[in-house]
Formats: sequence, structure tokens, C-alpha cells
Amino acid sequence: MEMEAGRLETALASILRLAPPRRLPWVVGGSAGLLLRGLELAVPPRDLDIYSDDKHAPELHEALRRFRQDEQIESRTAIYRSLLSHYSVEGVEVELVGGFEIRTAQCLYRAEVERRLWPGGSSRHGYVLVPLAHELIFNLLRQREDRASLILRAMAGDSGEARMLRELLMANRVRGPIRERLEAWLSAREAGERT
Repeated sequence: MEMEAGRLETALASILRLAPPRRLPWVVGGSAGLLLRGLELAVPPRDLDIYSDDKHAPELHEALRRFRQDEQIESRTAIYRSLLSHYSVEGVEVELVGGFEIRTAQCLYRAEVERRLWPGGSSRHGYVLVPLAHELIFNLLRQREDRASLILRAMAGDSGEARMLRELLMANRVRGPIRERLEAWLSAREAGERT
């Protein structure tokens, strides 16, 4: 079921009451996070993605037990790895993604929530939206050019997001055409700031 921002905010308020992020760091990402930032998506989100580190995912799962739809499992696909579980919160489907990793032939990207995404994200009504820099890398790695272009436009002029992108590139193995594209964008942005 597709949803609007108001329904997402209602679900997030319930999650916040049970799992305050200052105690159990988690962040909101995916298409729901982009919608909550006000980005115009071609297709509205079908669910709410929240991310945590592996070490906090079991505690979050327990905190959200009244909304559980399944038990946590380690999920592995050709390119993704996570500790995955699902919930129904105020009529919103929620996916908790713990220890999220993406692997491609040239790249290994880890979503380090407590160390990078939570402190570098945008705080809003008590929860934190992942940095756009994370969403950019994530969408490029999964070859979602439509989302990557949208995110790049939203990042224009935001020096904090540029710094976060640089940090995420240094902390992860991102190589090949994706790395070249991101480095070119950062260089062009820095050149524009100097003129």
C-alpha cells in the first residue's frame, strides 16, 4: 500500500515511544526517508525502512514486539546482507534492516548507523533521516539512476552532504564508474565554491 508523509509520521511517533533513538540508534531511509524530506518521488513508498547496526537490531526488534510480523533473520541475496524483520505499525508496513551491506563486483558498502549515519543525518521530530549521501551511494550501487539524479539535485549546495559523501567514500570500498562519478561531482562542486 502506498502512503503519504502523515501516515509515516504517525507510525514513527509510535516507534519513537518504544525505541528512542538516543538509547537504540536507528535512522529512517529508503523512499520513505526521501518523501519525508520533501523529495518528489515518481512512486510513493510502500513501506517504512529503518536501519540499525547489527548490535542494536535485536533490542529494537524486542522493543517493537507488539508490532511484529515475523522474527529476525539474516537475509543474504546476490548483493545485500542484513538482519531483517517486519512490523505493522499504525497501518504502515515497517522493515527493520540491521547491519545493512551491499556488495558488487567492485564495491562493499556498509551502513554504519551509530558511527556515521545517525550523527550525520537530519534530525526531525525526534527521529533521524539518513544523510542524502548514503541514499546516493545506495541508489547508485543498485543502479537506480532515477533516484540518484533526484538525490544529487537535492544535495546541490549542501556542504554537509558533500562532507558526508567524502566520509562515506573513505570509509567504504566504492570503486569503478560509481567512484569516478562521485569524485567528479565532488570536484565540480568544490570548483564552484572557489569561484
